[in-house]
Amino acid sequence: MKKFMLGMIIFAIAGTWLLAGSDNLPESREATLVETTSPTEVMVRAAGIGHHDPKGLFKHPDPKVMNQRAEVDAMKSGFPKNPE
Repeated sequence: MKKFMLGMIIFAIAGTWLLAGSDNLPESREATLVETTSPTEVMVRAAGIGHHDPKGLFKHPDPKVMNQRAEVDAMKSGFPKNPE
């Protein structure tokens, strides 16, 4: 019984760890390096995809929500920031 419980705890921890990491990935994954002025300063052009799930049959997607989500996705798809 102890081995079973230990296995379930390890499985639960590993499952939450894997699911938590997948939320940080971008949907678009499109970024191009435009300009490098120094090793710590770069200019990146990134594309983002914004989704909005309207609640209801006849509701249209809100453009403000879609733009905000596209901006967040573009930031995620850009090059990684300086790890300092």
